[in-house]
Amino acid sequence: MQRMKFLCLLLIPNILWASIFDSDDRLDYFDIQDTKIRDLTKSTPALVRKINMKKLPSGDYKMIGKPLTEGYKFCGDANFATQPLNANCSAALIGKNKILTAAHCVNMGEKDYDMGVEDYYVVFDYKRADSNMIEYIIPKENVFTLEKELIYDFDSSMFKTAIDLAVFKLNRSVKRPIIKTNTRYRYSKGKEVFVLGYPLGIPLKLAPNGYIFPSNYPNSFRHDLDTFSVNSGSPVFDARTYEIIGVHVRGTGWNYNKYGRECHEWFRATRGKDYGEANTLHVLQGKI
Repeated sequence: MQRMKFLCLLLIPNILWASIFDSDDRLDYFDIQDTKIRDLTKSTPALVRKINMKKLPSGDYKMIGKPLTEGYKFCGDANFATQPLNANCSAALIGKNKILTAAHCVNMGEKDYDMGVEDYYVVFDYKRADSNMIEYIIPKENVFTLEKELIYDFDSSMFKTAIDLAVFKLNRSVKRPIIKTNTRYRYSKGKEVFVLGYPLGIPLKLAPNGYIFPSNYPNSFRHDLDTFSVNSGSPVFDARTYEIIGVHVRGTGWNYNKYGRECHEWFRATRGKDYGEANTLHVLQGKI
C-alpha cells in the first residue's frame, strides 16, 4: 500500500504531497462566475496561525505572510506566485458556530507538531476581491477562535478507518450562510465535484472540474481536483447539488518542482498515478 502524507502546512513543507491535474484551472474569488459558488465562499474560512496576523489599533487584523516567491521560491511567472501564504488549513461552516475540517490540522495530543486549538484564528473572507489586491486587512468581526472540539476522529495509522475529520465549536456565532452537508451521499465513479480552499496558504481558490474515483481506503474517495497542502479540511462539493459530500484530507505528488529551472512551479500530476483523496461524511450521520 502506498504511503500517504498529510496535507497540512507544517514546518517541513517539502514532505507534503499535492498536484495539478492537466491545466491549472483554479480560480480566485473575483473570477468565479457561478453565483452559488460565490455564496459558498462566504462560509469557507481558513485556519490561520495567530503569528501570521497582526492586530491593528482598530481591532482589525492585517495578514503578514510572505508571497510564494519568497516563502517557497516560486518562479515569478508561476500561477498566483505573488500571493501571500497565510492560511494553515481550510474549513467549512456547517452550523451557526461550528466548522468542519480535517482532524490532522489541529493537534489534540495525538500528533507530533504543536498547532493546537489555541494557536489558530478562524478567518472568513481571506480572498481576493479584485486582481489588484495586495494587502489583506481582515475586519475583526470576520475573525474567530476555536473554543473546543465537538468531533475529533483521526486514524493516524491510515491502515484501519482512514478517517481524518473534525468539527469544532467557535467562540461565537457566525452571521453567515450555513453550508448544507450530505451524510447519506451515494458516491460513485464519475460524479463531478469541486473544492474551495487555500492551497499552500494563499487566498481562497476554487478548483472546479473534478471527478470521483474509487479509493483503496475505507471511508474515502479519490478525485482529480487541483489540491495542495493547506487544502486539508477543504469542503468537496457535488457540482450538481452544491452540498458538501467530503473533506479533502490527503493526496499524492509534491507541492512544487523546479522542472529544470532554479525556481519552483506547482507540481504537475501524472494521471493514473497521482490523486487527491477526501473522506466521505457517512461517519458523521446523526452527529452534525
